[in-house]
Amino acid sequence: MQRLPLQPCSLSTAIADKLRTRILHREWLPGADLNEGEIAMGYGVSRTPVREAMKLLAQEGLLQALPRRGMRIATLSTAQIAEAQALAQLLHAFINNTAAQPDTDSLASSMLRIAQSRLQLAQASV
Repeated sequence: MQRLPLQPCSLSTAIADKLRTRILHREWLPGADLNEGEIAMGYGVSRTPVREAMKLLAQEGLLQALPRRGMRIATLSTAQIAEAQALAQLLHAFINNTAAQPDTDSLASSMLRIAQSRLQLAQASV
């Protein structure tokens, strides 16, 4: 059996990283609709990896799915912002209290990045 080399990340993950950066750098403001076709053309890819990237960002809470309309940049409520702040504080404390060297691939680190992204998105609303 021939072994194929693994890609460092999938195309949809790479696109999600690019979109996340654009969202967090306020290229698109909360409440803005995203055009899947335009994004796909901009990156020179088909709509499929863009759609998958958008689903990933929706799971992270950065995008909101609109039935039969696509995706929009999330607008966070006061309760969601408070929740992200509390979660970030708890995760910081947990990570800082672990005896071992912080692992950037740990579940806690991943969750902290998501909470921090949501807080950064909330700042774009202000």
